[in-house]
Amino acid sequence: MSAVMFNQQKSERDMSAEIRISIRVEGADALSANNGNINVVLLRDDVSSDYVPRYTAVKQVPKRSKQLSAKAIPEHPVALLQHKIREMESGLNRNNGRRFSASTILQWKNFWRLLRRYEQTHVAVDFMDINAVFWDNFKQFCEQEGLMPKSVNKYLAVFRALIAYAEESGIEVNKAALQSYRKIPIYDDDTKAKTYLNERELQALYEMKLSGLKDRVRDVFMLGCYLGQRVSDYNNLTRMDFITTRRGNRVVSFTQEKTNNAVMVPIIYDNVYAIAEKYNYHFPRLAHGVINRYIKEILAELSRDVPSLRQTMRTAITQREQEAERLGRAHFVRDEKGYVIKHRYEMISTHTARRSCITNLYLSNRFSISQLMSISGHKSERAFNEYICCSSEEMADMIAEIAKKNQPSVDLF
Repeated sequence: MSAVMFNQQKSERDMSAEIRISIRVEGADALSANNGNINVVLLRDDVSSDYVPRYTAVKQVPKRSKQLSAKAIPEHPVALLQHKIREMESGLNRNNGRRFSASTILQWKNFWRLLRRYEQTHVAVDFMDINAVFWDNFKQFCEQEGLMPKSVNKYLAVFRALIAYAEESGIEVNKAALQSYRKIPIYDDDTKAKTYLNERELQALYEMKLSGLKDRVRDVFMLGCYLGQRVSDYNNLTRMDFITTRRGNRVVSFTQEKTNNAVMVPIIYDNVYAIAEKYNYHFPRLAHGVINRYIKEILAELSRDVPSLRQTMRTAITQREQEAERLGRAHFVRDEKGYVIKHRYEMISTHTARRSCITNLYLSNRFSISQLMSISGHKSERAFNEYICCSSEEMADMIAEIAKKNQPSVDLF
């Protein structure tokens, strides 16, 4: 190296040292010493590209992955949330090696909008400010937004996951953030009433004369009622999903979109094959909202011949319904205690299909819980039980019938 070049480089280093006052940290990586709490923090000069090591006695932070350290991670919760959503959509951020489902990403996006609204009416959120008081304020805000308790708990779970993601990314987080995290209790009065279609009602729906879009909506909905899957699964079946086992049993085999669970569902109802052959296995692809809207209209028509669909139920109403009622665009019938009353056909949605299948198979008393869980794809019995939707009278009848079958015969002579 020539003397001129050496002197020039030395001059640049000296100049960099003189302007260290203007140095700022730009997403520096921390490299901890093996035998102490001394970290080396790399600082970047605002003027030059030199990096100057500074030794500070700071708390050791989790080491960032190579993927995360490749570029700066935003430290503000809303910005970090946007960053994570982009990575989820691109596949850079994954769930146990698999891409996040569209429904999960949508839930994170909805939470991002909720958190932005919170900052507009309250204060800017900082990870160091999240404690028990913050959680209480945020829960109260969610309730004021008209969210039902079950929805609030879903968003709280997303918030908790965001905090964990921040910690993994090396962002400083209040120790009390996760320690003070608590879901809100859910009572029967706080949730929408659950209903299902029994086998008699399902057969009446199957035999109903329909045409056009309503015919397609009914058929796709029936697949969910017979197979017990989510709309994202029964709305995306193909011919390749229908196979025969080595023992000759007909099944539908696929991987669930939401959980990535591989399931093999035995075809118990012959109507499944009738629907499949009707469309030559090229099933209609219908939007979730379209199915929800038209299935209510279809069942309202069917209720003229099937009176059980006109039975009323006490239920809670959604945030959108509350807002429509407040603005005078909707009116809901209430009982003497002020609870909203709806007809059963008004309570039906795409998720009712999954609930109907699980409940009907359960009430048949032909299958064990573990067998039914293998069909539904549930990993815990607690989650599975949420889909059993039978009344106390139906449960009493089922128990009585089991008792009669198992009652030993007594020979008096």
